[in-house]
Amino acid sequence: MLGFITAVVMLLGPIGTLSAREEHMIALQAGSLRIALDASGRVAGIYDVAGRRELLARGQTGALLTLILLDREIHPTALAYDEAAHRLRLTYEDTGASVSIRVAVKPTHITFELESVDGATPTRINWGPFPTTISETVGATVGVVRDSGFAVGVQSLNIQTIGGAARTEQGGSLWAYAIEHDGGIKGSKIALFGCAANEALATIGKVEVAEGLPHPMLDGMWGKLSPTARRSYLITGWSEKSIDEVLAFAEKGGFKYVYDGGPFESWGHYELPRSRFPDGDESMRRCVEKAARLGIRLGVHTLTAFINTNDPYVTPVPDPRLARMGSSTLTTAVDDKATEIDIADPGPFRDRQTLSTAIIGQELMRYGAVSQSAPWRLSGCERGAFGTKASAHAAGADIGKLADHGYGTFYPGIEDGMMDEITNRLVALFNNTGLRQISFDGLEGLSTYGYGEYARNRFVRQCFDGWRPEVINDASNLLHFLWHIHTRMNWGELTQSAKVDVDTYRADNCKYFEDNLFPTAMGWWRLGEAGLDWEATRLEDVEYLLAKAAGYNACHGLNADPSILRTHGYAEECLRMVKEWDEARYLGAFTDAQRAKLRQKGRDFHLEPAADKRWTLTEVKYSPFYWMCPGTGRSAPADPTREARSFTTAGEEHPGGECRVSNPFSPQPLRFELRVLGSFDYASPENINLAPPAGEFKRDPSLHAEAPDLRISDAVVGGSKGYEISARYEGKDRPSGVVRLIAALPQALDLRAHRGLGFWVRGDGNGELLFVELTSGSMKRQYYAPITFTGERYFEFPLGEMCLGRYYAYDWNSWSGFASWWETLKGFDYAHVDRITVGFNAIPAGAAVSCAIGGIRALKELGTGLRGVSVELGGKRMRFDDTIAPGCYLIYDGGGAAEVRDQNFRLLGTAQTTGDRLELPTGESIVSISFEGAGGPAPWARFEAKCSGASEDVAT
Repeated sequence: MLGFITAVVMLLGPIGTLSAREEHMIALQAGSLRIALDASGRVAGIYDVAGRRELLARGQTGALLTLILLDREIHPTALAYDEAAHRLRLTYEDTGASVSIRVAVKPTHITFELESVDGATPTRINWGPFPTTISETVGATVGVVRDSGFAVGVQSLNIQTIGGAARTEQGGSLWAYAIEHDGGIKGSKIALFGCAANEALATIGKVEVAEGLPHPMLDGMWGKLSPTARRSYLITGWSEKSIDEVLAFAEKGGFKYVYDGGPFESWGHYELPRSRFPDGDESMRRCVEKAARLGIRLGVHTLTAFINTNDPYVTPVPDPRLARMGSSTLTTAVDDKATEIDIADPGPFRDRQTLSTAIIGQELMRYGAVSQSAPWRLSGCERGAFGTKASAHAAGADIGKLADHGYGTFYPGIEDGMMDEITNRLVALFNNTGLRQISFDGLEGLSTYGYGEYARNRFVRQCFDGWRPEVINDASNLLHFLWHIHTRMNWGELTQSAKVDVDTYRADNCKYFEDNLFPTAMGWWRLGEAGLDWEATRLEDVEYLLAKAAGYNACHGLNADPSILRTHGYAEECLRMVKEWDEARYLGAFTDAQRAKLRQKGRDFHLEPAADKRWTLTEVKYSPFYWMCPGTGRSAPADPTREARSFTTAGEEHPGGECRVSNPFSPQPLRFELRVLGSFDYASPENINLAPPAGEFKRDPSLHAEAPDLRISDAVVGGSKGYEISARYEGKDRPSGVVRLIAALPQALDLRAHRGLGFWVRGDGNGELLFVELTSGSMKRQYYAPITFTGERYFEFPLGEMCLGRYYAYDWNSWSGFASWWETLKGFDYAHVDRITVGFNAIPAGAAVSCAIGGIRALKELGTGLRGVSVELGGKRMRFDDTIAPGCYLIYDGGGAAEVRDQNFRLLGTAQTTGDRLELPTGESIVSISFEGAGGPAPWARFEAKCSGASEDVAT
């Protein structure tokens, strides 16, 4: 028998008189962890043997195994231990139930396996909880709590057992469970371990090997330790014809993995399109072999178990095994043209989801509504949906509600083998072609139609068990059991720039990965060209993410179409940056002190190669964005109540021609970027009025009950029709969250040529934030007016992207259930603006506020460029006489000329300087900018200054 087992053990302090309860305890010890169970089957001690300390939270305990019977939690009342057979017997006296648990004590851990349940049929069993006093780091997903000295963990040992950890008032608690419906409770098995904190990851590796858990290797090392797990990758599409060009791009970026974000005809059967891969899997195999000769591996993206509506599982004959939310029967016969269908039970159909699709025999039917009372009826039905055939159906025929996802997809049934067919296809695809990377994106969907984590565990485990090559794999979310299989996590939330959400979303994810002893990742990021709602990716943003990735030793995925890699003006430089930063990271060249600096929010750095395996690291500081337009009368002074949550390129608005630039480094030449934006005329008859009657505005139904009511009435501001808006906020401790009123526009507006917004405001000077929000589907653009003034004032915005920085400055979601960061940062469709919102944020605690807003107009973009840029600093002046077109950049890096680049940073030419050379002194300076319109109203422009510090060495 391995380890230490005894019938009686003293767990704490000096020896004394044992109580009757303590005399019947058993203690199980593996390594440095000792678990004590009392005579009733409850956890009586969690002891750190090496540190000689009790870790069981005072006054807290949990049963080793609890049964759930008809939603009632049943605790054991007696424990018996057969040491020779290594079995525990728990009885539950008030039910007559008993369970047999097999125990094994290994050098590193203790296992408990539920062998049988007698006298009852539980729907669920719970292991623990095992409450500890450790709370310094709680790895909620991996199921490990640790402090500076010791770690205690739980591991589920099969796919039907779900485990984890949770923070409690007294520390961190470990738990696990199994559900009869989801894989069964018999055979549910866990491991408990305790070790020095710095040995926690290695100990999990030993548990994997000892218990036959997945223990994936990557290039000769366990995946959790292999440097390969932290390799970045290029995300781009290819075909058999274009693979050579794509591989050339990969080599320029130093990528060893290239990943196609969507190479399939449809999800479900996952067949490769013949237009790109003429011989199907064989064409892909040839691409893989070509890449391998260059030391590059290929991968493909999937949407786990999603099934497109054009997939053969759906059309022309739907597979009867498609997953259902539930079923009913027809109460009357229907012909092939009926649009109202009578059913026996409306329950499964009330959750219409996205596709609202029912299956009857070999027909799919979409429905519009479910009656609210009997007779139960589906109305507004579209017969023969998704290319299926409308048919007559007899009374009593089966009708099922198909489970679907917001992406407009269906799911496979699990118990009838359909899910297994999909995993078998993915296994065959990788084994036949040699593909080496995949993402189980959308994995959470498998838990939405009657199954929990078991379904997700099952899908991934089947793929893992079937693959012959070593496959890097990740998912959109990490689960306890799948921690063992997944190489890392990644996500494809491509936002306005790589810099916008690094300090919140991406950095927070890295902290979560570190807490869970898991390789860090920064997710996907975008190298893209300019669009109506996107600025072309800037090198500043790229390098910010690369520096943070180096600080966290995190991989990342560069997402760029081959066309972008050919034409973006900075594509070559971007790839070079990626290669240098990642090589230094792979080689461990950054010191701990340097990595700590690189992690810090708001600090920018630049890396340059110096010699073989040597670099120079230079800190760079950028000013805030200053948005300016001579003569508009727009004014939005700095907001003193702002609580900055992130330093982003979007920044806070700083309108005006005077730009405050802080240089913490030694004196140096002034360097800056000026971006030319739109020009507008508020009086133009081509502007579009955005002012529904006040009575059209309704309270946002998703707002929290604590949100104060807004009162709105008609008003006149700046000589234009508008609204008086008022509210009283009773909160005492902090400013309010967002409160809004929403009005649907009479018809969707196309604002692609009207991205500017102008309006008049009459302020009350109370410091609240008044906002207007335009909505296109689920996407939003927000325009803010800090009410730090009284009287009337005009506000003008060249585009909604100007205001993205304030998203992080205030708590926009505290009272609003639907507002999410991606609704603001992931783009906007100016072609279909369908709603307008007005409201407040940050109402001061206990304040009553009242403002008026009027003359809200979408402004026609006039296309005027700028000329005669004059820059003043310290009494000296520099001038550029060239004309710069809208959307273009004037980029000055010192010297006698600036670069002029188009909206995608392609070099157009140079602009010569006249006048003085400007030097930026140490400390704070005022840089004044002026310019005029080139044949029309002066356009808006955005100014940003840059300064650099001393360099330091980075070397292996």
